[in-house]
Amino acid sequence: MNVINIYDNYESNFINIYNFKNKIYSTKYKNKKFIIEPKISFNNCSINNKNNIYSMRIELDLKNIEHIQFKKFINNIYNEISTCIELDNNIENVFQINNPLKSNSSNSYYLYVTINKSTKIINYENDEEIGLNDINNKLLICYPIFYSPNINITNEIAYINFSLYKVFVKIISDTNNTDIKYEPEKQNIINAMNKY
Repeated sequence: MNVINIYDNYESNFINIYNFKNKIYSTKYKNKKFIIEPKISFNNCSINNKNNIYSMRIELDLKNIEHIQFKKFINNIYNEISTCIELDNNIENVFQINNPLKSNSSNSYYLYVTINKSTKIINYENDEEIGLNDINNKLLICYPIFYSPNINITNEIAYINFSLYKVFVKIISDTNNTDIKYEPEKQNIINAMNKY
């Protein structure tokens, strides 16, 4: 199937949504399936596992012009999808539409993207496919390629979700210190616990 990358030639007002299955909607661009390849890398990415659903946290550096452009692009997609939801007479009782971009400070934004069973994770240094276990608890530099977003509607809230089609990763470091061997002195524990 021929798929287009809309990142380089994106024009507004060409996103449309269609009902994929019960309260789950898919998106198309000019009535075609698409991917998003921003052709940039992101630093300090990490893998998250919540209820056996894996996602990647992608950190945006707003001092980087390419990341600023990516943020604007995601906001444009969000605005278009929001308009589609508002204009679709078959979608009722949506009172909130969640922007997939989250902020933890004025200069820091991040995007959580789902890792599907079909997502290909490629080691950048040798072009070999690797598994989630190889990058779990690691800090990564990543070069992502996204599927077109989908929309889940739950409890009157529309969630715009991005998932990874393919991601090239380079491991920077471990995110946790699983190799530390330290045992506190038992007497220090007893003394501290007996204060209460």
